[in-house]
Amino acid sequence: GDYAMKTQKYEVCQANAFVESRQNYTVNEKRLLSTLISFVKPSDRDFVEYELSIKDWAKTLGVSPKGLYQIADEITTGLMMKIVSIKDPNTLQFDKFHVLSRAKYAEGILTPKIAWEMNDIFLQLQAKKNYTHYELAEFVTLTSTHAQRIYELIKQYQHSKNREREIELSELKMMLGIEDKYPQFKEFRRKVLDVALKQIEEKTSLRY
Repeated sequence: GDYAMKTQKYEVCQANAFVESRQNYTVNEKRLLSTLISFVKPSDRDFVEYELSIKDWAKTLGVSPKGLYQIADEITTGLMMKIVSIKDPNTLQFDKFHVLSRAKYAEGILTPKIAWEMNDIFLQLQAKKNYTHYELAEFVTLTSTHAQRIYELIKQYQHSKNREREIELSELKMMLGIEDKYPQFKEFRRKVLDVALKQIEEKTSLRY
């Protein structure tokens, strides 16, 4: 098939449990993951072997494809080493797994394989209805990991009736993967919340 990245046509759809999970991806790991997720339609029943042209992906990110092979090498290693952890604080249950089970690169084409454990996170979401979606074109413009995560969390409630959500500070820090950082709220606000707000307002159409 034609895998040219016309990003305006791609939407990233993922189960809310994943949106709210603890994540500590780098900016580029999250960009690759979101690009990969955008190939999956919410009605899909199975993962297929998704192929991503490095040159097309470079255009999407607005960077030179020259050093992208090395970046793709580092990103795929990073993604394969990190654990997705979905926890229920009420029941103390947790579910941990890896997003990618394999990543192959040959002749300018990256072929990452989504682990089958991710079925509930990305497949048949239309039937479950409990999922978040956003445009890939907007998301890839964000260059801060905190802006990326806060963008997702706001998008999750964008179409709710009251258009408002409350997140405990400790819970938000867990989602951002920074539980042990910024003990003073003033510092957290300046280095995380204010930076994310500024970037989201500058680069996307989302307002909050």
